[in-house]
Amino acid sequence: MKRCRLSAVMPISTKRKNKRGCFWKTVCGVWKTVGVLQVYHLCCPSPETKVNNREEEEEEEKAESIMEKKFSIWHRVAAVSGAAGVGLGAYGAHVFKPQNPIYKEVWQTASLYHLVHSAALLATPVMKHPNIFGVFVTAGIIAFSGTAYTVAFLEDRRYGLLAPLGGLSFVTAWGSLLF
Repeated sequence: MKRCRLSAVMPISTKRKNKRGCFWKTVCGVWKTVGVLQVYHLCCPSPETKVNNREEEEEEEKAESIMEKKFSIWHRVAAVSGAAGVGLGAYGAHVFKPQNPIYKEVWQTASLYHLVHSAALLATPVMKHPNIFGVFVTAGIIAFSGTAYTVAFLEDRRYGLLAPLGGLSFVTAWGSLLF
């Protein structure tokens, strides 16, 4: 679909349509100064293409709404994970009093990895393969941080069997950015 694409130095105060239906006084493909505005007009649809443009715009809107629905799930996952990370971090800092102080450090490590990777989930929609990254980061948060929280809370290292798989999941998620 052809649209008017402009680079402007300053906004124009009065907008008037030109012959092609654009709100700028320019000639296609030419730099032109209009008052205090310098604009480059890349393309402007002709009146004959308006019917086809509407169909193309509707198709683009459908595709964009599908993309928004697809990616909005990762923002929701990030929101829930971030809220849980902050809550668990606050619990660990103010309420959690283990008998062995080493488990306080385990809780802090779990909280750190949880919050860092929750923040990384916010960027998931703009990645090349968002679902791969999102799934592996979420699995890593659950397996690594969840296991570390359990180990610290129960003060028993036997429950830490999934932590290496969570760490591997984090590594896989970050590695997926290479492709």
